[in-house]
Amino acid sequence: SVFFISITLIGCAQTQVRHKADHYEPQRSVSVLLMPVDIELSALTAGGVNEVRADWTAKAEKLVSKSLRSQLAQHDDKLLDYVEPTDSDTLQEHNQINKLHGVVGKTILIHSLLPATEPPTKKGSFEWSLGQEVSSLREASGADYGLFVFVRDSYATAGRKSLIVASALFGLYVPGGSQVGFATLVDLRDGNVVWFNHISKQTGDLRTESAAHSAVQELIEDIPL
Repeated sequence: SVFFISITLIGCAQTQVRHKADHYEPQRSVSVLLMPVDIELSALTAGGVNEVRADWTAKAEKLVSKSLRSQLAQHDDKLLDYVEPTDSDTLQEHNQINKLHGVVGKTILIHSLLPATEPPTKKGSFEWSLGQEVSSLREASGADYGLFVFVRDSYATAGRKSLIVASALFGLYVPGGSQVGFATLVDLRDGNVVWFNHISKQTGDLRTESAAHSAVQELIEDIPL
């Protein structure tokens, strides 16, 4: 989308870790619930439209999830996979929490890259929450924290690449594909966001194992576990 292309252009730094200042990790191993990765891969058309590709998305979701489990296993913590509840109401509630994370994460991302947009109540602090509703995830899993990951990746089509080349001949800049994502660690006891990191770049093919590994490595940099 235009939003994420803009974020990629603004965010020169690939990562930017933010955390809750008064959060202290208990001196013991904690359990972390790995939520389903919210990811979409798209083809960026000549007209600038992102057309979601289900096949690309499914492949990237598997690679990113696998890499998350592998890299987080290096921490002295108990990693729990999210188990989809059989109750439809509970499932809908969990899906809404994941969607809310996307909304809150985008807001944090904007304020991180454009500090001037932060409301006065947020100046000089990092106070964000997904609300008490996350307690249902704790009740279902017993986990202390939830790790949420959101990624949007797009790749220029042949038509878009031709447009990029043609525009460059006239001194005009037309953006190609972009990769934007963020990871958030949420305390499931109170809903507070205790850590946030994002990536924004124009390279890296999440349909490949090496690029997925690299993206995950950047996303979970300095995670307080």
